[in-house]
Amino acid sequence: MKQADWEEFRGCLLRYKKLKLREINKQNGRKQVFFYHQLSLDNVLSEEANLKFLRGRGYPERYSIEDYVAFLLERLFGRF
Repeated sequence: MKQADWEEFRGCLLRYKKLKLREINKQNGRKQVFFYHQLSLDNVLSEEANLKFLRGRGYPERYSIEDYVAFLLERLFGRF
């Protein structure tokens, strides 16, 4: 996919305000993108049992959806 094609596609996706995406990296002409529905992910992650589980695996004590997504991507892909 050409850069111009990706930008057009990205723009279409972001019209849906509840959908979030993070561009992770580009290798061999391919881009990795992490998509998520912010409200749904926030609802699941902020449940006390899930917070306890994630904090036990090194996630920050102070919860925010942005920080937890960044932490996940860091663990999966390193610096992005």
